[in-house]
Amino acid sequence: MTVDSEGVADKDTSLAYLEGVRSLLPLADIVKASDEDLEPFQFATDTRKAAVHANAETGAGMLVLTEGRGGALLHTANGVVEAKAYPTTHVADTVGAGDTFHAAFLAALLRGSAIGGRFRDVDPKAMKSAVDFACAAAAINVSRKGCSPPTQKEVEDFIESTHRQR
Repeated sequence: MTVDSEGVADKDTSLAYLEGVRSLLPLADIVKASDEDLEPFQFATDTRKAAVHANAETGAGMLVLTEGRGGALLHTANGVVEAKAYPTTHVADTVGAGDTFHAAFLAALLRGSAIGGRFRDVDPKAMKSAVDFACAAAAINVSRKGCSPPTQKEVEDFIESTHRQR
């Protein structure tokens, strides 16, 4: 991406980048995007509607929309799974929250044997559990300085000790 002397990105380069990313959506099995990630694509003015549109472009894949304190939504060919964010008493740093979420989501899917087959065949409870696990991991990460993802045990203990409606 080229940037002019005032720090403004070249619009043609930005559009080419967005078109390149968009062209990859049908090739992806899992796409993780934040509300901020979807904004430049201008799929829709509402983030949740934009996620529906982006997921439609993935074909048979899935799209996870993270909304920070709003939790996360998982869009699949079989519907939408929603998980609320876990409460955090102190946000020290948001660096790595998305990466932590995605890694924890993938790890939970792998542990639940959801990766390797067709996603439409995965039990919705396993999907919900994976999104919930990822929300908990991200909540722990933002309570720490820098990117410091928790261990599986830390996440499990956090979920166990946190009383919230799922």
